[in-house]
Amino acid sequence: MPFFEDYAPEAHGTAEPRLVVRPAVPGDVPALAAVARTRGPQPASFDERLAQWVADDDRRVAVAVLDGAAPGVGWAMAAHRAGHDDAPDGWYVGWLVVDPSWRRRGVAGALLDDLLAWTGGRGDALLSLVNVQNRASLDLHAGRGFRELARAGSFAGVTFTGGTGLLLEARTR
Repeated sequence: MPFFEDYAPEAHGTAEPRLVVRPAVPGDVPALAAVARTRGPQPASFDERLAQWVADDDRRVAVAVLDGAAPGVGWAMAAHRAGHDDAPDGWYVGWLVVDPSWRRRGVAGALLDDLLAWTGGRGDALLSLVNVQNRASLDLHAGRGFRELARAGSFAGVTFTGGTGLLLEARTR
């Protein structure tokens, strides 16, 4: 399974009308961890870390579900990062992952919209680190007003497959 979606700008799926984005709750953790594992193996401590993120009032873990159904479609997180010489302090997209069988149905956009709205009540901008090779994600971000601030091989300890990442910013106020 590819780490991110192949770039196919002409490919559009059908939006899922039953999609709901809500804050994650502790009972969602196993499903969120399963979605994360569609990107590849996660550390043994990942489920515990994810449970801590969900319980943390100072970050947003948003889950995409089908109305009335269990989670497992996708999830995203916004968290505050500070103290890195190569990246500004601020609110960052920490995860944005969609089960591969649910891609191209508006899930990632709905999750990113949720993070933008949540961050707007806390700061002036939402930042995101995106691999320059992940053109589908770059289009998604651009469609929501993100602009490039910088390019580098790493930001805040995050490295990128292929060697180049983009630091993106969307103003929330």
